[in-house]
Amino acid sequence: MPTPQSDSALCRRGQTPSRGLTPGHEVLVALTVLLTLGATMLQAADVTDAEKATVRRSQEKLNFQLPLDWPIERRGGMVGPVPVEEYLAMKFKALDARLQSIEQQLSGLDLRLRVLEENAKKPASGLKSPESVPTP
Repeated sequence: MPTPQSDSALCRRGQTPSRGLTPGHEVLVALTVLLTLGATMLQAADVTDAEKATVRRSQEKLNFQLPLDWPIERRGGMVGPVPVEEYLAMKFKALDARLQSIEQQLSGLDLRLRVLEENAKKPASGLKSPESVPTP
């Protein structure tokens, strides 16, 4: 009949105890639990962000769950949000206008930088440059 041995003695010899988990397995289980909880919390955060991005809007007794800037119109006797294609075209036009504004600002900054670089190359008026001073 086998004699009972402690779990720690079995683990030191590389054998798995008959019950419970080895220290390596305990760490693995703990990491799995932490990763699962973290992923669940991230999914919950994504859902709440998506919910914040849309609002419930009513028009003519109809309820729509849409972003604030998505227009609702009457077309062909029906009330509803504008088609996705039109909404995206509206968003891209706004983005294009913003990018053009940024490009203009960058062009102005580039021009100013070039002027400053040219001014830095020119010697200051009234002061002699080191090349024009005679050496004794």
